[in-house]
Amino acid sequence: MKAVKVDAYAKAAKLSAEAIRKLNKFAKKSRSDVDTIVKKLGIEDFSVQDWLVLTPKDKIPKPEKEFYPRPAKRSGKTILN
Repeated sequence: MKAVKVDAYAKAAKLSAEAIRKLNKFAKKSRSDVDTIVKKLGIEDFSVQDWLVLTPKDKIPKPEKEFYPRPAKRSGKTILN
């Protein structure tokens, strides 16, 4: 950590105050949309991919044995001693 500080101070000593402020100024990155990136990668097929579509809950296959079944629901009655 000390070596990094010494190096930074040595480089900052050569710069003016305005140059340091300009280097420390943060700007929001401009990001392009996904369609543009996909086109740049050369993918031209924009159809819906079957493996990306979620399966409806009623069509998900059920296992033969449920290893951790949910406990039975309690009845609404409470027993007082």
